Amino acid sequence: MNWRLSALPGHSGTTPGSTWRARPPAMALGSGVRLKTVRHDDLELQVLRARYPGAQVMQRTRKSRRRTYTIKESTRQMLVSVTHATSGANVIELEAVKTLSKFGVPVAKLVETFEDRIGRYLVQEFVNGTPLDEVLNLADSDESFRLGETMGKLLQTVHSVPTGDFEGVPSPEGSWWDWIGLLQPGLSLPDGAIATEPEITFVHNDFLPHNVLITPNGTEVAALIDFEWCFLGDPTWDIGYLKWWLDQDDYPHSQQCWSGVQSTYAGSIDSPLGDFYASLRRPEPGTWWRGSMPPPVAWLSQRLH
Repeated sequence: MNWRLSALPGHSGTTPGSTWRARPPAMALGSGVRLKTVRHDDLELQVLRARYPGAQVMQRTRKSRRRTYTIKESTRQMLVSVTHATSGANVIELEAVKTLSKFGVPVAKLVETFEDRIGRYLVQEFVNGTPLDEVLNLADSDESFRLGETMGKLLQTVHSVPTGDFEGVPSPEGSWWDWIGLLQPGLSLPDGAIATEPEITFVHNDFLPHNVLITPNGTEVAALIDFEWCFLGDPTWDIGYLKWWLDQDDYPHSQQCWSGVQSTYAGSIDSPLGDFYASLRRPEPGTWWRGSMPPPVAWLSQRLH
């Protein structure tokens, strides 16, 4: 799949309608050349310090296939996500953020994008917010219900964004069931599940409390984050995964939170298909999640990256 990047006008490294800038060809090494091994992180820090003179690197973390840096200038704080130069994660994230922001979904504001030999850099404004899972850990029953209402409204808004506005976000080629990899031996779908094609919407694919940031006063969503795994598909995929996550009772009042989601999400919220989707993502007992992904989730992961 050819990943196209629509530009951010007015920022270096992009022009209207451009793609990520091509990397220059690799230099041929002659005999006798000694190579020094350098960590990607160290090279990326050099790039950031050169691009943002005087900025402080406050924090750096690794998550999935991305490295993230929090940097602070005198007047602003930014979050820089870096992927390998051949990864589509930041391209997908950029297209999702640009489109969702146009339709009122709270996301981190884009600053710029650029690319070098090391990777693709996505720079966004730092969002001052608390992950909703931290809030849920301290919430009482009533507050958990209210936070669930907030999640339901947000998910409804996300699933209502017109799909035709997303360029570069993976989408079904033909049948959803075939594209997602469910028409394969050994998978027992709920009765009647594939009788019709589902409505296709934007799917976050990781819509969980830790990816929803709440404002410091605890009353509004500051931002929805982490779109690297998103695609266009069946919205029940998001719903089933969220329900399964809350069913684990990791929070004091998980079920009250789910009841809040049910009260504000307008679509079908409880279904055997949603439970089936969630079952595909459950890790085997005692195994690392990423290493235990069953088909089609492992297959989908490869397709998105």
